[in-house]
Amino acid sequence: NHKAGKLRIVASIGAKRQALLPNVPTFTELGFANLEDLPYYGIFAPVGTPQPIIDKYGAALQKVLAMPDVKQKLTTLGLTVGYEPQGQFAGRVRSYTQTWERIIQSSGFKPL
Repeated sequence: NHKAGKLRIVASIGAKRQALLPNVPTFTELGFANLEDLPYYGIFAPVGTPQPIIDKYGAALQKVLAMPDVKQKLTTLGLTVGYEPQGQFAGRVRSYTQTWERIIQSSGFKPL
């Protein structure tokens, strides 16, 4: 691993440096602005779930992610912790899907 000196990390993806790698520049800092793809985690509900239920789960998730011990544990695991409201998160999912759809199509990849 990198802490043992067996692996050298030259850059990380994202606009901000990773909390666990504060001395490692981002690809953006190195001049590669197109490498800002960040993985994300989210909670999805089935189509047709009533909005009050979605709002209730969203509020609960926001509270949990704001808890210092939860945030610290997730950060220790290498995650960047944040909450996005439903509309913002849906936009992220759409954008991510469109980006990877273009990449896969332009690669010529054909599933078996």
